[in-house]
Amino acid sequence: MIITRTDLPNLKLIGKVVGITSGCFDLLHFYHLRYLERCKALCDFLIVGVDSDLLVWQNKQKTPIIPEHHRMAMVDALKCVDATFRMDVVSDIDDYAVIANADKMFKNLPKIYGSEVTPPEGVSLVLIPDIEEVCSTTELIERIRTAQSIMKEPVKTDKQ
Repeated sequence: MIITRTDLPNLKLIGKVVGITSGCFDLLHFYHLRYLERCKALCDFLIVGVDSDLLVWQNKQKTPIIPEHHRMAMVDALKCVDATFRMDVVSDIDDYAVIANADKMFKNLPKIYGSEVTPPEGVSLVLIPDIEEVCSTTELIERIRTAQSIMKEPVKTDKQ
């Protein structure tokens, strides 16, 4: 379910281990899925913040290929995700963690957009390292571009 701050008190999370994570999730791919599955395996209820288009622009100076509302819907549709919210500023993850009384904050690196991740008091930071052959969305886009340029080159035949 896609939620806002005001929905959190109604989620009936008492007695559950609540985990929270966030990311851009542009061009949702296999490694995003595996990361979220690994997060879910460590909690009963997983809340995922999806970076807004503006947040990505402010921190990476680029716009995601997939609009935020589409990215949110795709992440929310995954079996391993219990709730999704839009992250407009980096501190939103802390706000949601406090309101949801989260136990764990999951990240693949100890930094978000270059800043050290410091979870709110009472929330433990759990680093979920990338699986060995991880491919970032940026690398995936570059692979697609390379494949397109190779496909555009004329095929040489013996007659040429």
